[in-house]
Amino acid sequence: DSIQSTMLFSSFFVKITAEMTVAFLLLFLLSRIFFINSDPVFFDSPEYLTRLAEKDYINAITSGHLPLHAGYIILFWPIYQASQSLGLNPALVVIISQTIVATIAIFYFYLFIKIISDKTTAIYATLIASTFPLFWVTNVTIMMETPYVSLFIISTYFLARYASDKVPKKFHLIIAGNCLALSFITHFGIVLWIPLLIYLSFFLNKTTFIKSTTSIIFAIVISSIINAYFIAIPNNINLYDGLIALYTAKLGEHAQFSLSIQSILIYIRNFMIPLFRNFTILVVVLAFISLIILFLKNKKLFFLSALWFVPSFIANQWWDSVLFGRHSLIAGFGLTFLAANILKKNKIA
Repeated sequence: DSIQSTMLFSSFFVKITAEMTVAFLLLFLLSRIFFINSDPVFFDSPEYLTRLAEKDYINAITSGHLPLHAGYIILFWPIYQASQSLGLNPALVVIISQTIVATIAIFYFYLFIKIISDKTTAIYATLIASTFPLFWVTNVTIMMETPYVSLFIISTYFLARYASDKVPKKFHLIIAGNCLALSFITHFGIVLWIPLLIYLSFFLNKTTFIKSTTSIIFAIVISSIINAYFIAIPNNINLYDGLIALYTAKLGEHAQFSLSIQSILIYIRNFMIPLFRNFTILVVVLAFISLIILFLKNKKLFFLSALWFVPSFIANQWWDSVLFGRHSLIAGFGLTFLAANILKKNKIA
């Protein structure tokens, strides 16, 4: 009787947890749909809408400013064209598709945090990440940030799942590699977070480290070649020049650094202001306190967390980042993990 009662209670708890998860994901999706704006509100939006409306798929992918953010067009051009042929508002359908991708990503983010920490931390981190202003805005407008960030999160989960399973499954590694490649094709800035993925693989399972790292590097190399090819086509240049263009196109828009007080202060300002604006001051302050605690108590998680948000120090130096901070959106998810570490132990916080 005792065993049966325990099993009944366990099954009831699992059922309640599953229902709460579904309810949360539906709430997340509906909260986004309520605020959808299909107008070209972001300065890159008109270009994306023009490319999505282009009837020639290859022309749509290869047109636009550098870097091409080709992954966004690859994913959503078929959806735009299909909805247009059905007489629907194609921009609206694309944004709804983005919100679905974001919903899937937030679920996998929860599962990922459970792997590297615990369920309570995962719940707190997911709730905070769900309400980030920047993530919300990119979900509901014509912007390429949602797909590349979401694909990166999904890739991170499957990489962690591969490394943490007692019997690693190759298809988890394949999914991780494909999602990472498509994320990189959407935004080459993903390269700044490759050290995070490599360290994560080492942190979780040293025996699968070589396979995981090989998969990560292979995904980046292949997606770099694909990106370079798309750049080379309209510009009539070779693949090598396409690679150079891919990695140097945005350097002129980056804040210039010199060993002077003014330059250092500018870099610190560009680093901090977007974090405060888009992830809220409270979350950022809690995250930094948590980072100090981890440095003293858990070096592995400290280095993992540092590799998660430190790339934003570079990403936030682009000219538009002081206003939007969109290039460091991935870092925000690392900040939620750090903040959640304090929240689970300190209810007042």
